[in-house]
Amino acid sequence: MDEGAICFSQQLEDRYFRILDDETPIVHVNGFNNCVGQPLPKSSNIFEGIEGDSTAAEKLPKKSYTSTALKNAIYRNKGNVPAGPAFEQMNADESRIGLKGGDGTFPKIRDFTHFVEPLKNNLLEKGYSKPTLVQRSVIPIIEKKRGYDLIARAQTGTGKTGAFLFPIIHLLHRRKQKMNINGSPLYEPNAIIIAPTRELTQQLGDTAKVFSRGTCLKVVCSYGEIRISESLEEMRNGFDIFVSTMGRIMQFISEEKVKLTGLNFLVLDEADKLLKDEIFFRDILKIQEIATKNEQKHRTLMFSATFDGIVEEYAGRILQPNYFMISIGGRDVLPQTVKQKFVVSTKYQKFSVLCDEILSKLKPKCKGIYKDVNGVTWRRLSKKVAIFCNSRRMTNWLALKLSIRGWKSIPTSGERSQRQRQEALVAFEKGDCDILVSTSVISRGLNLVGLELVVNYEMPKTFDDFVHRTGRTGRAGNVGRAITIVDPDCLLDLRLVTELIKEMQKENIEVPSALIELNCPINYD
Repeated sequence: MDEGAICFSQQLEDRYFRILDDETPIVHVNGFNNCVGQPLPKSSNIFEGIEGDSTAAEKLPKKSYTSTALKNAIYRNKGNVPAGPAFEQMNADESRIGLKGGDGTFPKIRDFTHFVEPLKNNLLEKGYSKPTLVQRSVIPIIEKKRGYDLIARAQTGTGKTGAFLFPIIHLLHRRKQKMNINGSPLYEPNAIIIAPTRELTQQLGDTAKVFSRGTCLKVVCSYGEIRISESLEEMRNGFDIFVSTMGRIMQFISEEKVKLTGLNFLVLDEADKLLKDEIFFRDILKIQEIATKNEQKHRTLMFSATFDGIVEEYAGRILQPNYFMISIGGRDVLPQTVKQKFVVSTKYQKFSVLCDEILSKLKPKCKGIYKDVNGVTWRRLSKKVAIFCNSRRMTNWLALKLSIRGWKSIPTSGERSQRQRQEALVAFEKGDCDILVSTSVISRGLNLVGLELVVNYEMPKTFDDFVHRTGRTGRAGNVGRAITIVDPDCLLDLRLVTELIKEMQKENIEVPSALIELNCPINYD
């Protein structure tokens, strides 16, 4: 790519951002669009024939969050990451299981053979043969320690979803069978699962549907941009498990579309994110207040990869006294199966470093050249790459610049419509594009199948975000890589470097020389 083209691309930035800030992803250029909706015509001059400005952009129609075809694609690609080579080693040492609270004792399971038949069949079909450490310890607590709430902390990609989902499906199905209950309760779910983002809610809903197949349970998933009427239609004949974002569940409770009178389980996934948000925390307290007025006693279960003292303090206001706290790996929170690398670069050199020192050195896919249906030629990679930025503006800019360089990239962020966000994830998982550029909206809980490399183009603002971002790879015992670009002129980056060094030393991880050189005394005042 010649320098003139790159310089000219910078002149397009303002117009580009005006378009995307208006949530208008498509601009017509010679009749062709690339995967970020930006012009890439067939001609060798990538800017030849640019037509129109932001007024020429065609907005997506305002309709339901996704099409039926897209729903099916998301459901098929629900993010079942196969076990990797390190799976056995990660889950062999039971001394890594830490226990606090409760009655001080808990049994452990070695397999899934005690589950109800439909759940066992679903687990076998998906290749689940042995429980992970967090599942081994949490599942029997949920099943046998009926009077206790629970907090569970385990590293990213270690099976926390299964730790709460499998026993809930098992217990609810078995109870309905024993009591000979036909159908599902109307507007009174037995289990409510809440997640902080729409993407994670969708994934949890899909996963719950997959593993409850063949049981007598019905799962409903609802969040913003799913039409209320669609959700109500699903709920009309009753449902047992309700998966939702906080906003949607609070709306349904206030409008009495969901009642808490039959609630057995309240699950908070990525609980630290929910508890640290003041509005979410108030909503959780409200749910607990309503639920505790009922004769039916419920249990609250919290899961995350990162819990600190503040979160534990908040949790103490929500959970019953003497709750169980399970911690896998003690204080270790950095993903064990992720190889970390740090590159020092100023913000002015970052893009060159990303292209020349990282992406260009990845092995190309086949011959490394791919021509799409529009005749646009792309440089393809053999590995899927997720690149994290801190703002919508930067994700859009970076995806455009990479696409101009010939790497097929697609942006996503919290400000984009749910339809756009889901389409980006499906395109990435199906391999239609190699690079997903995102804010931290996809950093929590999501299983991005086949993702081998995470790049922090901009360092996250907190240590927790660093853990969750890098934890998108190296899941289920697979080995992943994370490369973080550190700006030596950015005070926030240097603060996080100091925190990372302390954590690495705590976990007996060798500190990279690049971080040691940056770790000089800093006056933060």
